[in-house]
Amino acid sequence: MKFFVDSADLGQIQRWVGCGVASGVTTNPTILAKHGVKDIIGHVGQIIEAVEGLPVSIQVSPATPESILSTAQKYRALGESVVIKVPVVRPDGEPMLASIHELTDRGVPVNATCCMSAVQGIMAASAGARYVSLMGDRIADEGSDLAQQVLLLREWIEDTELDTEVIIGSVRSPGTVYRSLAARPHIYTVPPEVLAKCADHSYARRTVAEMEST
Repeated sequence: MKFFVDSADLGQIQRWVGCGVASGVTTNPTILAKHGVKDIIGHVGQIIEAVEGLPVSIQVSPATPESILSTAQKYRALGESVVIKVPVVRPDGEPMLASIHELTDRGVPVNATCCMSAVQGIMAASAGARYVSLMGDRIADEGSDLAQQVLLLREWIEDTELDTEVIIGSVRSPGTVYRSLAARPHIYTVPPEVLAKCADHSYARRTVAEMEST
């Protein structure tokens, strides 16, 4: 199991990659806007340089068949480590599976994002997605069992012997990680503040304090 840091903050990205915890980076238009990024291409280039070859997933926006290929080519020109995030479906309900398949055929690795069920993940993996991102806490918000969806998807991938990796994204707290670990996702995409909480524990602090006081 691996962590990808979900951020556009270069300092936080370098922190978590530098200590060996994060094995990649993901970001999206919302995160970039939150950090006040105007020059998206330039900023993604800085992230790529900072992580030295680790995968960097960047979401295409707007995700229309017409814009995806041209935008993907711009990002891929920054480096071979760039992975293009494509939503599995558009806001109007139109599947983006054809775009995922086209990018894959062109040798562009795809992270199929915004998947809310194992079936959507299976369809995205069938279309060629290198990564399939199940939106962890959003799935739980709808009353579905996240761990079950991960297990169903992972078992199907193993049965079909695909190289697709299952990501749990939309992680809001360490509890999401703990509750789904047994389902064995390949990757969690986690914001820096949640990574910090995962590394922390009040009883661990107390234990260290007791040891240091003797």
